[in-house]
Amino acid sequence: MITVAVKQVIAELFAEPTAGAVFVTKLSSYARMPESRNGIPGVFLPYIELVRHMYVLTASRYLAGMLLAALLELALLWAVVRGWRQRRTVALVWPSNGEAATS
Repeated sequence: MITVAVKQVIAELFAEPTAGAVFVTKLSSYARMPESRNGIPGVFLPYIELVRHMYVLTASRYLAGMLLAALLELALLWAVVRGWRQRRTVALVWPSNGEAATS
């Protein structure tokens, strides 16, 4: 983070006065939520693009890329289930005395 800030200051001082504004514009376009496309919510679009280009991470081997994507999906599903169970377990215990709640 410090390196990026120093580069921006040097670029603005010595190279181009508008370098900071261009950097902030590019950064905001990367940080904002993408618009929905073809009925797919914008929050999912970066992940869909990642899966489409997963072969790049596996030295242009398409099958290995799809296997990697499937393993990542299984890991995500496992994390969601684990988090859901943890939430349910915590919600059923009273914080004051640690005894289970009765419904």
